[in-house]
Amino acid sequence: MTISRANGWRVAAALGLGWCLVMCNPTNVRAGTKDKPATKQTLDNTLTFDHLTLRFEKDAFAALEVEAGQLFQIVISETDPTLFRYTITAVPDESTPEVSFSPTATPVVAKPYGQVRLTMRHDQHFSRYRVTIALIPGVNAKPVGEGPKSSATTPRTANAPGSHPSQPGEPPTGEQVLFPVTFDVWVLTKPEWKVSVSGGVGFSGLVDKKYFIKTDDAGKKTVEEDVNSADTVRTDIVALANVYFDHQYGRMLMFGAAFGIGQSSGGAPRYYLGPSVVLGRNFVFSGGVAFGSVATLPTGQTLSQPPINGDSTLSSLGSRVGKSGFFTVAFTFINKESEFTDAFSSTTQAEGAGVAALTLGDLKGDFEAEGTTITVDVAAKDGKPALPVTLKIGDANVVLLKEKAPLDYTTEDGKKEAKFSGTPDEVTMEYSDNGAVKTLKKKAKTQP
Repeated sequence: MTISRANGWRVAAALGLGWCLVMCNPTNVRAGTKDKPATKQTLDNTLTFDHLTLRFEKDAFAALEVEAGQLFQIVISETDPTLFRYTITAVPDESTPEVSFSPTATPVVAKPYGQVRLTMRHDQHFSRYRVTIALIPGVNAKPVGEGPKSSATTPRTANAPGSHPSQPGEPPTGEQVLFPVTFDVWVLTKPEWKVSVSGGVGFSGLVDKKYFIKTDDAGKKTVEEDVNSADTVRTDIVALANVYFDHQYGRMLMFGAAFGIGQSSGGAPRYYLGPSVVLGRNFVFSGGVAFGSVATLPTGQTLSQPPINGDSTLSSLGSRVGKSGFFTVAFTFINKESEFTDAFSSTTQAEGAGVAALTLGDLKGDFEAEGTTITVDVAAKDGKPALPVTLKIGDANVVLLKEKAPLDYTTEDGKKEAKFSGTPDEVTMEYSDNGAVKTLKKKAKTQP
C-alpha cells in the first residue's frame, strides 16, 4: 500500500485538484470576506422588535434562517436612539436564556420616533444571538413619574407588553415609556452544498491479470492465464473531493457525491466516481464506479495460443481501460467551512440619527475644517450633559436650543443648525448657517 516515488506525483495532483475544487466553490466563501454577495432582505433574515410594545412583529418563535456567512438584521422600531445603546452579540447555546422583558427594568420617558437596524454576519458555530437595549451611561433620561403628567406616567397600562398606546397604523404621539430590555434571537443555518477533500483507502475490482507460458509434455508452448496468483481486489491510497449537502439526517448522516484518484505501488492510477455518505463531519464513505488501466495480453496474442514472440512475449503486456465497482473509507482533512468572524458583537447606528452610542457629552471639543475651528460646549443639569449646545465661532457664540432630531440641534429661529454623527472616538459635525453648509471633524484629544 506504499506509494512509489515515480507515481507519487499523481496523488499530489489529486490533492491539488481537490483543493482547487474547494477554493473555486462559490457557495463556500469564508464568512466575513468582502466579496460575499449582498444579502437581500427577506422574512427569513430580518426580525422586527417593537421597543414600545415589547414584542416581535412575528408572533411566533423569534428565529431566523440564513446561510452560513450571510447577514441577518434585527430592526428595533418605536425606539429612542438618544437614550439607548443597541448591541448584538453571539452567545453559546449553553448560556442561560434571557427573557424578553424584565419586570425589574427601570423605565424612562422617551420619544419613540426612531428606528435602529442591527446587522450581524451569521457564524454557523452559533445559533443564538443576544440583543441588548440599554440606557446610555450618563444620558439625561427622565425617570417615569418625574415632570408633568403624560401618558408615560402609567407605563404598565400605557404600553405593557402586548399592547400599544396608539391605534394600528398610527405613529406614537407625545412622550411614552421605554424599558431597557434584553432578548435572544435564534438563527438557524440553512443547509448548502459544500466541498471537502478527504484521504483514505479504496477497494476496487480493477486488477491486473497474471499470465504465464505453459509447456506441455510434448514441448508445445501456449499462453495461459494464472488464475491462482491473480489478485481479486486492489487496494489504493485515495484522495477524494466530496461534494455534499450540509443537512444532517438523524443528526449524523449527510449525502453527496465523490470524485477522486487512487494509487498503489506498481500500478496505474484509478479514478473513482460515485455517491457518498458523510458520517458526522469527518468520515466519508463512498462507492460507485472505478475507471483505470488494467494489463492485457500483447496485441495479437490470445489465450491458449502459442506465444507470438517466444519466451519474451509476456515481458511487455498491453493495457486497456476497464471499470469496476469500488468502496472507499476516507477522513476529511480539508473542509471549506464558515470560520469565526473577526468580532462576535456589533453596534450599529440609527437611521438618520447618527450613532446611537454617541451622547451629548461626546460633542464637547474643537471641530476643525479648512482653517475653521468651532468649539462645542454642552450645558449640564444635575451633573449630566444637557441642552443647550453652545458653538463658539471666533468671538461669537451660537446657542442651539432646540432638538430637531436625535443629535441634530438648531437655534430658536432655525437659521443655524448642527448635526452630529460618528462614534465617540471620531465625531463629525455638519454646521449649517443660512443654507451654507460646512463639515468639520472633532480634533482628537492630545495624550498627556
